[in-house]
Amino acid sequence: KADLNLQDPDGTTALMLAIMNAHFDTAAVLIEKGADTNVTDSTGMPALYVAVDMHTLGPMLSRPSPKLVDTIDAAEVVRLLLAKGANPNARLKRPIIGRHHTPTGDASLGEGATPLARAAKSNDLQVMRMLFDAGADPRLTLKDRTTVAMISAAGGAVVGAYAVAIPVTEERSLEALKLCVEHGVDLNAFNSNGLTALHNAVNRGAPKIVRYLAEQGAKLDLRDKQGRLPLDIALGVGG
Repeated sequence: KADLNLQDPDGTTALMLAIMNAHFDTAAVLIEKGADTNVTDSTGMPALYVAVDMHTLGPMLSRPSPKLVDTIDAAEVVRLLLAKGANPNARLKRPIIGRHHTPTGDASLGEGATPLARAAKSNDLQVMRMLFDAGADPRLTLKDRTTVAMISAAGGAVVGAYAVAIPVTEERSLEALKLCVEHGVDLNAFNSNGLTALHNAVNRGAPKIVRYLAEQGAKLDLRDKQGRLPLDIALGVGG
């Protein structure tokens, strides 16, 4: 009987390889046949993180994105993994291996990043809701104490490579932020640079998000490590 959980030198399993190559139907078979959903590679990345990443993977560099030919998409793989006990709060040890882009992967989501943090970066509302329903904890932060609220407010220019394009807009970021608030995230938390969700929203130039944060009680007088208030950033101080 084949060992479904054998790992290559990077710690990658057949299940992870199937997902990251957009062979989602194959991944579904491996999950059904009992592949361990919580094995991680050398970066701490489990299959669930791979599936979340693939749902809104950015355009390939120097080559066209492969066409999705499978009957299911990455979001359905997320659902299957969670149904089989995948841990929604698994955390990376460092940035994932950059198999599709650069050798270092996404440096903005390193140690401490969860599948929820990855979904928040691309404001992937569908997957965020699935993760929350499965018990994802929005209080878990990156090593530098960056929260999912900060990530949601900042957004990232990500569109789906294997699914319907999901542009990161202010409106989607606002909905992602509301999901985080509904699940108890602290809007006044700050990271090691002193940045809050409000700082990120102002820096981005997102007035709807700024208004929402203020209405939800975000403090206007918190200074970042450079001593800047959100208002200072709006005025261009230090920028």
